Amino acid sequence: MGDARRLRIFDTTLRDGEQVLADIQGVLSEYELALNPRKTGIQELPQALDGRWASDVSRFRLRDSGHPTAQRNDLVALFSLAFDAAASYPEDSVLKYA
Repeated sequence: MGDARRLRIFDTTLRDGEQVLADIQGVLSEYELALNPRKTGIQELPQALDGRWASDVSRFRLRDSGHPTAQRNDLVALFSLAFDAAASYPEDSVLKYA
């Protein structure tokens, strides 16, 4: 799943999901903590669990060291993919994931 700090909770109704979110916010406030509203929300399913960029990065394969020129080209391509994704999704931890 990408970012280890990400928490996903699945509920059967929107109302239940809103209640869980309110409960989490209540517990955090007891410790003078708060959720980041830009990174917190309720989404209706079905939808992808990770962004397209995460699938692209995780499927990227580097050729083995027996082909050093090809491996170097693969690394350049991987970094290009990661930098493009980081620019397109600045709120995601693309470079940490890659």
